[in-house]
Amino acid sequence: MWRSRFGLGVEASRQAGLDGTGGALTTVGGSARLLLYRELMPSLLDARDTVELGLEAHGIVEREWWGAERDVSYGGALVIRLRGDTDFTNVLAESRLMIRVVSSPAAPMPTAIARTTMPPSPHELTLVIGIGAVFGRGEPAYAKQFRPRLLDANVP
Repeated sequence: MWRSRFGLGVEASRQAGLDGTGGALTTVGGSARLLLYRELMPSLLDARDTVELGLEAHGIVEREWWGAERDVSYGGALVIRLRGDTDFTNVLAESRLMIRVVSSPAAPMPTAIARTTMPPSPHELTLVIGIGAVFGRGEPAYAKQFRPRLLDANVP
């Protein structure tokens, strides 16, 4: 959900090990988002098309449920997005590159592991680098800005 430069996001995930020996982990989270930069520019594939380049900052809060000790994690993300229209009316396509860092309480170390000379850290950092794509509905006035304009066509 976006309102001007501010947005809110909700997400959920379920992770399970491939070997079946570990328990599954379900995480529910939310993020507050700020659009730092936005610009309309010609598409790299077709100069007649227009895409929106955006840079977003996210503040993230997650909580582990079902299969964990219900820890709360905090973090942030930086997202680069490209958004443009498709051949369908009012349908937008979006590509994203995301760099996300989340800090969560460290899991207790088993006593069978050899001790180190360094004290254990109370937090663990998780770095996720991801790419993604999404299709969605655009309001007619918003989607109209991505339509090719005859007067803007390149003339040889």
